[in-house]
Amino acid sequence: MAKAVRPSIEVIGVQSEAAPAAYRSWRAGSLVEDTTSTLAEGLATRTAFELPQQIMRDQLDDFVLVTEEALRDATRLMISNDLVRDRAPQREAVWQARQEDECD
Repeated sequence: MAKAVRPSIEVIGVQSEAAPAAYRSWRAGSLVEDTTSTLAEGLATRTAFELPQQIMRDQLDDFVLVTEEALRDATRLMISNDLVRDRAPQREAVWQARQEDECD
């Protein structure tokens, strides 16, 4: 999608080195199976699939593996940045929705 909006943008795929099937498949140009033992469940693919691989071949400029430590650090950074933002309007909406659910 990013390239459709801005063709000059560089898109880099990221995969845990503890679950490298998608990365290895992209590099090989064919589907590869591998082990998985990553903390990142959403990236924990033991087998690559053709449709996502085709999309990645069409859209990615590069694909890299990252360590589990780098994933933990990035997660902490995202969480800390999210906590710093003012979430008062969102908290109020959640509180309202819970109150309505309790009344039902």
